[in-house]
Amino acid sequence: MAIKWKKSRKLNPDVILDKIDSIKIVQDNGRVSYSDFKYLEAIPALFSMLDFGKNLPWEIKSKIVKKAISKVAAVEKLNSKSVISEINNEFQNYHSTKENEYFLLTSISLDEPLPSKLIDINGCNIRIFKGEYPGKYASRLTLVNKWRNPFEHTPDGYSKVIVKSKAKSPQEAVSKSLKTIDLIRATWNIFANLRMEIFGDSWKPINNIRLGAMHSLHKKSGELAVEYFWYEPEFTVAKPYRIKEENYKVFKKNANWVKVQIKSCKYSLKLIDAFVRYVRALDESNPNTAAFKLWGAIESIAAPSENRYDNITRRCAFLFEEYEYHKQMLEHLREYRNSTVHAGEESVNAKDNCFQLQFYFYHLMQFHLLSVKKFVSLNDANSFLDLPADLKVLEQRKHFIEMAIKFVGGA
Repeated sequence: MAIKWKKSRKLNPDVILDKIDSIKIVQDNGRVSYSDFKYLEAIPALFSMLDFGKNLPWEIKSKIVKKAISKVAAVEKLNSKSVISEINNEFQNYHSTKENEYFLLTSISLDEPLPSKLIDINGCNIRIFKGEYPGKYASRLTLVNKWRNPFEHTPDGYSKVIVKSKAKSPQEAVSKSLKTIDLIRATWNIFANLRMEIFGDSWKPINNIRLGAMHSLHKKSGELAVEYFWYEPEFTVAKPYRIKEENYKVFKKNANWVKVQIKSCKYSLKLIDAFVRYVRALDESNPNTAAFKLWGAIESIAAPSENRYDNITRRCAFLFEEYEYHKQMLEHLREYRNSTVHAGEESVNAKDNCFQLQFYFYHLMQFHLLSVKKFVSLNDANSFLDLPADLKVLEQRKHFIEMAIKFVGGA
């Protein structure tokens, strides 16, 4: 699928490209620079006008776009036709790049017994263990010494994690590895997290299983792949989560079932995206931010690419026998979300709202995981959830459908 400009009469990339062209400086050697900071404003604007259609890290997209603009700017006036053509050329160049093996080292707030030690999923191999990293990764210490607080990069009691992946660049490897470990964390946190909290810290993240502060990327030899690290900007130390011995088998069975069902689903990529958004939302310390992001995770499944928020409340409420009650609860959460976004208001009940949103996310995902053999697409599943919740109305509709089948079939 080619990268394209989005089709919208409101978006005109040539206006932005004209501005960039007016501030470009082409040197004798063909290198392009810019005389104004407006270039830094213009690039994000162009991003919003592009339909990449590709699951690429932001850093790679940015590199492709900037390189394409510089190449066109060096030889002609910038215009949308030439730029999109060069963007696709750069993408093809990137796509043809050979993949290499990378190893991401991080940590996770898990204590023994570990729910899994070796996991193969999403094209990655994950190893989780107690103790120290293998000696060949000693170069990680170079980055540890640069860390602002050496006692936080791998907190006491955390388990170590090594994620092996194949990727065309370090940035792609990190993006792929973190997304995969976050998917696994989601399949655990959905069972490990509290359902509600009567007493507690309002600014403590809901997720019990969280990543350590610092992630380093290595080559197969153990050397650093790049001389810098990735980190969690809102990191707070979590008490390592321990699965109770009497619950261990059930916990592991449930988490494995989720992974199997995701793999069996015809629209698994959408479920994976929703799970990753869910777990990253509940890593947030600010409950208002967490609630906003968690609503987005629900929206990505219940009403993707739709502007009608009542679809979310109606489809989620359909999952419950007490339809009207849950519809009102979801309407309350929608109103809270809207007031937070549009009026900048913050609620003293924000964390309670997060727990409620987690409850609806859990039941929505449970519906999709239980229905992997019933629907071939997310649209089909949502069409089912659009059916009336009134049994009498459904029976009447069934009668009319049976009449229509006979009529169309000539019976």
